[in-house]
Amino acid sequence: MDKRQAELHRLYKEHESMIDNVRRTLKKEIATLVEEYDLTSEEAHHLNEFIQDKATLFRYLRKNNFNVPTTLSLLLDTIKWRMHQEVDYSMLEHEFFTRPLAYFHKFDKYHRPILIIHLSQLPTLPSSSTDLVEYLSPLIIFVLETARKLVWNLCKQRIEVNDFSVLETVVLIDFKNASSLPMDITLFKSLISLLRRYPGIIGTVYLLNFSWVYQGLWQMCKLVLSEEAKLKVNFPKLHELQELIEPKDILKVTMKPHLAH
Repeated sequence: MDKRQAELHRLYKEHESMIDNVRRTLKKEIATLVEEYDLTSEEAHHLNEFIQDKATLFRYLRKNNFNVPTTLSLLLDTIKWRMHQEVDYSMLEHEFFTRPLAYFHKFDKYHRPILIIHLSQLPTLPSSSTDLVEYLSPLIIFVLETARKLVWNLCKQRIEVNDFSVLETVVLIDFKNASSLPMDITLFKSLISLLRRYPGIIGTVYLLNFSWVYQGLWQMCKLVLSEEAKLKVNFPKLHELQELIEPKDILKVTMKPHLAH
């Protein structure tokens, strides 16, 4: 286990009582929200299920330097956002299921789930829509929500057997054959805004098959990324990737043709 994963596990164990306190406080706040918004028992169940996710509560605490009042305020705001966005009832366009755009595949050597994104499969804006951000946002939320649940389930399983906790994912973004990508900074800002609802869920980002053609896109992205976020982005060669992910778990479709054999 590398230093980062060991430190995350240490912090998680060190602040378990704080996490439980945050959860208990939020449970009371949810009871108030149920009355205020006249929520159904199913809606209340979804909100209470969300705050059972101790990995998410930890990531919020860590993001806010373990300041409990700030963390509670931001979590309560996110809970209201989840209600407004109907995150637990989201429906995706059929087209998103017909393309291998984003999916989870295996784990890295630190047991973190790997999310693979093929930019060549990014759908074009349908004629019935006029806003790319509005069109893609449900998909982004769906993927982030899947990542959250996957990490928490994995974290619970490992904690039950006294193993190191898993608190984040790895993202492999494949640029191969991505001939036309949107250069809309508004879209990227919207992605960052949604990621703030899932702080720390992405531990490392690997940009694969990246070339000078995409330098303009990367320069644009750097304008809105924090220094911490920029440090998470890597441009690995195949042999470097194999130091972090078992070779048998690296999909051939993410490699350049001459490396896939």
